[in-house]
Amino acid sequence: PGSRQAQKKAAKATSAGTHWAKLRSGARLASFAARHRPSAPPLRHQRLRALAKQYATIVRSKAFDRLIAVVVILNGICTAVEVDIRDEDTPRLAFLLDIMESLFVVFFL
Repeated sequence: PGSRQAQKKAAKATSAGTHWAKLRSGARLASFAARHRPSAPPLRHQRLRALAKQYATIVRSKAFDRLIAVVVILNGICTAVEVDIRDEDTPRLAFLLDIMESLFVVFFL
């Protein structure tokens, strides 16, 4: 019985040694990578990349810079007017400025 246990231990040690040798050589890692390498990116990722390129083109344009500058200036003017008026004196203007403020918030989000 003692020799059988010794043989089992030796077999385990040999298989463990072989396992670690394979890991160290990278054979298992290369085999895993070859089996799990995608052939092409999923269509969803391709569409997102195309959409990101379109957005990047828009955001980097001078027209976009000008639009943002105009909206910021208009927002500043509306804020200055809103500070100077009283709600009791001009309720329609106050209502219009509240709507404009909401539109600016939506635009900047």
